[in-house]
Amino acid sequence: ASPGGTAAAPASAPVVMYGPLDLQGFCAPDGLHYALGLARLFPQMPTRIELEPGPQPPPVRTASELALERFRPELVLAHGVAMGSDVLSGLVDRDPLEEFEVGHLSDLVLSHRLPLVAQEVEQLGDGVTAEAVVRLMHRAGVNLRFL
Repeated sequence: ASPGGTAAAPASAPVVMYGPLDLQGFCAPDGLHYALGLARLFPQMPTRIELEPGPQPPPVRTASELALERFRPELVLAHGVAMGSDVLSGLVDRDPLEEFEVGHLSDLVLSHRLPLVAQEVEQLGDGVTAEAVVRLMHRAGVNLRFL
C-alpha cells in the first residue's frame, strides 16, 4: 500500500492496526477489509509553536496541509519509537513524551536528513534526475514538500 493510499486484508487474517481517531475502512464484497487514507497513520510534523510548553491554540491549517505535512513512513520506522498520529491534532490529550519525540523527529529531518539528501543530490552532478531525487528523499524519510 502507498502511504496515502489503501491497504487490504482478508477477513480470515485479521490485522490489528493502530491509527487516528478518524481512520476509515470498509469490508468489500470481495471479502477484503480496506483501510483508506493511510497517510493519516503517521504524525504531523509540528510547527514551532506546537512544541512550546503549556496550552496552545490549535494551528490553523488547510485540509491539504493536514494531509501533506506528515512524517514519511520510512522515517517513523527508522526512528523506532511509536507515536500517535493524532499527537498534534487537538483530538486527544497532549502527551509531553510524544510531543518530545515528534519534535525530535522534526529536528532530525531539518538538521540532518534534509542536508544529507541535498549533499547526495549534489554528488549526482549532471546525472541527476527527478526520479533519483525522489528516491533519495524517500529513502531518507524526507517528504517531497521540502523541494
